[in-house]
Amino acid sequence: MGFQSSQGLTMNMHEVELIDAITGSLSPLGLHNRIEAELERAKLSRATMSLVMLSLGQFDDVVARFGVEAGQNFLRRMVAACRTCLRSSDSIGRIGTDFVVILPEIPERGGQRVAERLRAAVNAISLAREGDAMPQAVELGVASMSGVDRIGGLTAEQAITRAHEAMLTPGHSQDEAQEIAA
Repeated sequence: MGFQSSQGLTMNMHEVELIDAITGSLSPLGLHNRIEAELERAKLSRATMSLVMLSLGQFDDVVARFGVEAGQNFLRRMVAACRTCLRSSDSIGRIGTDFVVILPEIPERGGQRVAERLRAAVNAISLAREGDAMPQAVELGVASMSGVDRIGGLTAEQAITRAHEAMLTPGHSQDEAQEIAA
């Protein structure tokens, strides 16, 4: 049995559980599964991976000012813009109005560079309607994990928490961002 997403895609029941119907990004369950798999892969290959947490600080204001449909459209556009900054092996998933980007085999410095590209891509999205523009602030956090962390029992939830705790604020310089994320 198939279901129709808001993007016109037909998905089976398993895909509905793993894919966010509004944005086409990973759902919380899909995100959890992918992070767990990447942590396990990092453990086996002794590799490093990074997570980037993106938080849309003013998203509730966007919905209040422009409406739910405009808010959902913004989320779809934001995910599409973020994907232009990512490799095919990277993933993006949604948890409410926060998003997590999974960067396999990318150490922290590389994750920070990707985070800044993501910030620029999101900030380039226009929220104007009938001359009523609203700037969108995005906060970012970068955390890196290695196979050693997984051997130590690191879970997907703990990895996401690390990225959330490393949240960057829009006014920080790159040097400050690196200090905060460390």
